[in-house]
Amino acid sequence: MQRIQTPAIMEEIDISGRNVNLKHKLILLLIVILSLIGALIAQATPPQQNVDDGSPPAIIDFSASVDSITFADLEAGETEVELSWRLHNFDRERYDMIIEHYFLNEWLVMSAADVAEGSERTVLVHHGTFGPITYRLSILDSDDNTIRPGEETVIEEWVLTIPYEEPPEDAEAPTISEFVVTVDSFNRADLGDNTPLPVRWVVENRTATTHIVFEQIFESGGNTVNIELPRELLWIPSEGEGAVDPVDESGIDAINIQMKLVDIRDDSVLDTVDVLVPIIGSAPTGTVSSSATRTPATPVVTPSPTSESTARIINFSGTEVADRESEIFLEWEVENAESISITRLSQGGQVFLESIASDLPAQGVYEYTLPNEYSTNAEFVLIATDDQDREAYAFHRIELNCPFDESLTDTCPFSRTVGVLAAYQPFVGGYMLWRADTQQIYAVYNGGSYEIFPDTFTEGEDLGIEEEPPDGLFAPIRGFGKVWADNPGVRETLGWATAPELGYNSTVELLLVPQRPNTVLMVLPDSTILQLGAFGWELIEP
Repeated sequence: MQRIQTPAIMEEIDISGRNVNLKHKLILLLIVILSLIGALIAQATPPQQNVDDGSPPAIIDFSASVDSITFADLEAGETEVELSWRLHNFDRERYDMIIEHYFLNEWLVMSAADVAEGSERTVLVHHGTFGPITYRLSILDSDDNTIRPGEETVIEEWVLTIPYEEPPEDAEAPTISEFVVTVDSFNRADLGDNTPLPVRWVVENRTATTHIVFEQIFESGGNTVNIELPRELLWIPSEGEGAVDPVDESGIDAINIQMKLVDIRDDSVLDTVDVLVPIIGSAPTGTVSSSATRTPATPVVTPSPTSESTARIINFSGTEVADRESEIFLEWEVENAESISITRLSQGGQVFLESIASDLPAQGVYEYTLPNEYSTNAEFVLIATDDQDREAYAFHRIELNCPFDESLTDTCPFSRTVGVLAAYQPFVGGYMLWRADTQQIYAVYNGGSYEIFPDTFTEGEDLGIEEEPPDGLFAPIRGFGKVWADNPGVRETLGWATAPELGYNSTVELLLVPQRPNTVLMVLPDSTILQLGAFGWELIEP
């Protein structure tokens, strides 16, 4: 029989029975006890989380406490949602975390928390577009010393949307329950003169794709024209007050104003209401025919939360028309607000800039001097926050008088210079322009792009152009020649000149464009207007 070898301690226990080695027994018992203690400690100690092991952080979860929302609840501004998030490997000393919500075509910062796991309650209010409620969670590199989106380094970001609930099949269709003009008549002399006609409306059973339109119906032929005032955003709240701008039609005694509900997906009309407004006063010397057209826009209105516990903006108004860099005033009245501030917006209202006034009282007037960066209008937003950090917004735009009697386009320029000494030369692949006021040379390419170079030419300088141009073509000279010779890309794209350089006097205008390079307008020798913008150039007929 084969014998199995066993350790000595086991042999003593199993064979002798009586001669048990007590020392070895105690050692075994001690090992078992230590093992049990170690297991209990390991079981009681949770594994460590978010330990910085040198790898970048990550977003593990970003969710909301509601899956969807009805359009009516969203407009009421009374539905709360809890946003929850969880991050991995998040080092508070190295990174920042922000939450933003999408409002009026801008991302607005809600939170600058620096915790890996947490939650935040917010009230859902309509954001001014036809899209769903949208939030964005971002991890930022704190070394950038800023939490302004678009300027910091974004490590990772998640976008969360809360969709609209589909209405049930038996839901009532959207209807106009009220549409009134809040004046008894309208002066004929004010027709077509940008004089607003105030209106008020209420829509019931509104859906997310229902669009509100205001038109004027002409008595002759039943044609319509859009009479809405300019506005940056297309969406209009279901209940509000605004203004329209009617036009005149020969031989009528009343204006027929129509409010129309349209399904924006297929332009089908859901409901209409007409209001006749009597015209008073004598007929003007000129009238607008029924074929007149206007660019669709929307009345200037801003919804406010309706709950008694939320901040409510009763009024935000002020100077309507002003000169550039002049003194203006803004006045307001707010209820249920813990904090009130006024923020300056960029021209056109596309971008939120700095706060110009904070810790404001519930009612007051603020005087402000307009900076010189506004050329056509200046817009401001009043932000009222209640004790639950819920925000209400109202906007006020000031139209600015144009200081120039003439301009190259319908837009008032920021600056206009007449009689600028200039030079022009056509090439096979485009042309070159020189401006004496800025000492700049433009290389304008046929493909739609252009480049700007400083004019560094000095008299007597050797340009180094040794190659002779083909018959009928010309080599550029002076500043044009230096740019052409020193930049192979310019030379290859333009090719040889098709005519000698031509000196002339030009008119130059500068248009301010928010968040983009400014646009330059320059008159060419044939009186055509060259527009040089952020995305290329185009020619405009005078």
